[in-house]
Amino acid sequence: MRRQIYRDAQAETVLAELPQVLERHTLLLCSAGRPVPGLPCLVELESRWDDARGRSVTLTPWGEAQAIYDGYTLGTYDLHSVLPLYRLYDLPPDAPEARVPEPGHAVIDVLTGVATVYAQNGGSEPEAVYTTRVSDLERQTGKEALRQIRADLALAGVPVYPGALYGESSIPYPWEDEGDFSAPSVHNDEVSVPLVGYVLDPDSQEVVYLHVVGAKMALRSIWGTLSNGGGQMVSLAADRHITGYTSHNYETFSSSVDEASPTGEVTHLHRLVITDRQAIAPDVAERAYLVIPKEGSDDLDRGEVFAARLNALLPIPILPHWGTTLRQYGSRRELLQPCLCGGDVEQAYRITKDGWVELVTDLIQDGELSI
Repeated sequence: MRRQIYRDAQAETVLAELPQVLERHTLLLCSAGRPVPGLPCLVELESRWDDARGRSVTLTPWGEAQAIYDGYTLGTYDLHSVLPLYRLYDLPPDAPEARVPEPGHAVIDVLTGVATVYAQNGGSEPEAVYTTRVSDLERQTGKEALRQIRADLALAGVPVYPGALYGESSIPYPWEDEGDFSAPSVHNDEVSVPLVGYVLDPDSQEVVYLHVVGAKMALRSIWGTLSNGGGQMVSLAADRHITGYTSHNYETFSSSVDEASPTGEVTHLHRLVITDRQAIAPDVAERAYLVIPKEGSDDLDRGEVFAARLNALLPIPILPHWGTTLRQYGSRRELLQPCLCGGDVEQAYRITKDGWVELVTDLIQDGELSI
């Protein structure tokens, strides 16, 4: 799902004022620190003192330039968000062209950092015009990421000025970004990878379900921690900070994120899903887990799923249509223990054998359950 991460309140003003400013000054340059796609962009800013002019001048590949910090020189006071701009003293024959940018927006994959820039181009549907990657995304705010995208556009000579940054994910990613990209993560002593979802046992803090993405070797490291002997553990930084311990009783699933990428961009990222067998096996001994995902939960018959987990655990048969009633009465008698969960998991419960046979007997005798 696409969501807004950052909107530049000054973007419309910049786009409205630039045409008149460029008519007055012919050629203006910008810097990578305050980029304006469409204007030639200076990556490194060097200056020297000019005795003849009595001021410091900026050195550019096309000659010396004056740094403009004030609206009086530009003829407008509404471009403060992109100042300073730079005006060449002399226009050489090989001077680059300065173009007025079109309005646009950018969409970034919050897991991979791949950003696609869209321009309206006078049509009803935006057109994808440029793709780049934002480095060190987890350390960026939305404002900083959009600035880096604009700098890449300016250096590539693509005259589109994105005024907003939206986030989406190459796989369903359940945490909302609030102006930055400090993604929930799982880490051991060696690596840290983005966390998509988790379930922990409320008593033992054993990992029941873990959904992570990252480079293949990093995922192998996380899996190695949970599959090795001893009291191995991983740390989760999500809506809370938790330590998760291994149960040594897992099934795993892995796939390439590229297979589901909406942009078709090759990211070399993979997903890994680790699930305790007591959450999925048709026959368990001491306890069972019920994990309800967020995606597709509206189409899930929760009563039947709950009945299936009781069937896996109890020595008596549980009919599918009993599930809803048993879950309601089981909650009242505190036979269900909510698990710690988050991300792509809506709810999760720990179920033990205690009390269920007696509950079924009572409900059949009271006519609440029919055979």
